[in-house]
Amino acid sequence: MEKECIQCRRKFYEEDETLQKCPQCRGEEFAAGRKLSAEECAELAKMQRKALKKRKTRANKRAHAMRYAMEFRPSGMLRCVLALVLFGICVFFFMISDGKSKIALAEVSYTNQLLLSLSCAVVSVALLLPSFKMHKFLISAASAIIIAVSALLPTLFQKQGFEHYLPTDTQSQTAQEAADRLRCLRDEDLEFLAKCARDYPDGVHYAIFMRMPDRLLKTETGSLKNIAPETQTVDLIKSSLARILHSDAVEHHRSKSGISGIGVYFTVCNSRLANTDVAELLQQKYGKIYYSSAEKGIYELYIDTELIHKQYDADQLADVLDADFVQRNVDALQALDTAVVQAAARRLADAGERVFSSPQAQEKVESVKVALRELLSQSWGGDRQAYCAVVEAMATYAPREVVAEDIFALWCKEPMVWNTAAGKLADRVESLMLAYLEEPARTEQESMAALSYLRQYGTSAALATLRSFSQHSSVSLRNMAAVAQSAIEQRMQQSE
Repeated sequence: MEKECIQCRRKFYEEDETLQKCPQCRGEEFAAGRKLSAEECAELAKMQRKALKKRKTRANKRAHAMRYAMEFRPSGMLRCVLALVLFGICVFFFMISDGKSKIALAEVSYTNQLLLSLSCAVVSVALLLPSFKMHKFLISAASAIIIAVSALLPTLFQKQGFEHYLPTDTQSQTAQEAADRLRCLRDEDLEFLAKCARDYPDGVHYAIFMRMPDRLLKTETGSLKNIAPETQTVDLIKSSLARILHSDAVEHHRSKSGISGIGVYFTVCNSRLANTDVAELLQQKYGKIYYSSAEKGIYELYIDTELIHKQYDADQLADVLDADFVQRNVDALQALDTAVVQAAARRLADAGERVFSSPQAQEKVESVKVALRELLSQSWGGDRQAYCAVVEAMATYAPREVVAEDIFALWCKEPMVWNTAAGKLADRVESLMLAYLEEPARTEQESMAALSYLRQYGTSAALATLRSFSQHSSVSLRNMAAVAQSAIEQRMQQSE
């Protein structure tokens, strides 16, 4: 700043407010003083720079404090309170959604509950962030706690086990009272079961509730491939119930009493399986039954993760030289996933000769036959490929126990699908095929399929019928019959 020297009245510029004299007057006044050495000058300059740096730091801090002084004033406080209230509401709803309440949150799956809690946490943390600069430790700790608690909310207040339903004094309760206390399905959940009973009074119907943590629904199933989504696991259980309980109609429901968050509920209509066998099968395939009413057809069980998620090593299952090849594939025949069953049946069918010639062949073949008999007794619905693989395997291991007429009937409906299975029983199917071919009502397409079969599996017994086609009006049938006759004659020459 510009100043006026109090001694010589000259104008001069000086930053220091305490100096009232110009440099020339000060020089003359202190001219007789001792001059500083170079080291002293350097030390003095260093002290001045240090003092200037301190002044700048204090100035920046004061400016920053003035700029953000309002962070925890009315606006900052309002944001923080709003964040805590929002997260508190989220926690409150999870606290009251314990799996038995009727609020909508109890019907939401684990994944969606987790997304909901994390979304509330993100919004709450976003409201706290503007106050971070002035309160780093406090805001960081609050944000970490909110995120951690939100990640645990879906499981923190959900009663995953049965302890929530256990009586307070179990010793004073009878076994039936304890079972009734464990029961989850209520009257409002059984409306569809009652409707099935009204519509089909002579049928057998079941209501099956499978209690399991939602996290179980999004992991792998017993398939050789990974099936992660929840809906595919539910579909796996639904299709396996239809097959194992011999039913053509299995419905998956959302519970009306608010228990969908802790399990899945199915109604099995028109089952062809007796009530006495259901409980044992359910425990064998899915888990432990904790409530059952054979009279009403109600079964509730707790899913066994090792059963529902049983894993199969594809390399071990395919190793025919392995001593445990048969047993491993017999175990795979018990899988819930029909793709696993189909693959195991095909492997066993392809390895038939090796199995028959292996040590303990009789014991191994008998174990395969027992497993295949059980599968053939089940209801396969529209899964024709898996059923066909099981029939072909049965024809390999127990041809005398497979009725040729049944195989032929299946061939008549789907010749391409059942051709191989019928070929394994050619000695008994051939006579049926020839009678089928000689019927005048056969269409050209049906006759072509029969001639194609004889071309692959026919014997000398079919030559007379094939020669009768030499005068047929259809050129295609004449040609196919000639090809079949030539193939049979060639096989006869090779066998001689």
